Amino acid sequence: MKRAALLLAGLMAVAVTETGCYTPPPPGVAVQAPGAAYVSYTPEYYTWDGNEYVGVAGGQYVYWNAGVWVAAPPVVLGRFHGWERYHPAWRREAIRYHRGERPWHR
Repeated sequence: MKRAALLLAGLMAVAVTETGCYTPPPPGVAVQAPGAAYVSYTPEYYTWDGNEYVGVAGGQYVYWNAGVWVAAPPVVLGRFHGWERYHPAWRREAIRYHRGERPWHR
């Protein structure tokens, strides 16, 4: 019984492709992701908030990620602003940034 059903399904597939009713699927659309374009910033000052180094560059919050300062995403900003509520004087105690100096070499 299973063999007959399998044979019938195979014959129907051949019949459909031979009669022209079969249309192949459209070719896949190749989507290219944009290049990894990021801007490296140099903060005027920075601090350690318990999770990462966060600084300010031109009024924008940046954080130390993989060897460069990059713009802080909303997740980092939210975490930092939570920390900032309990450390209102952080700018006074922040570390002045000197180009070429790694944040942890203090």
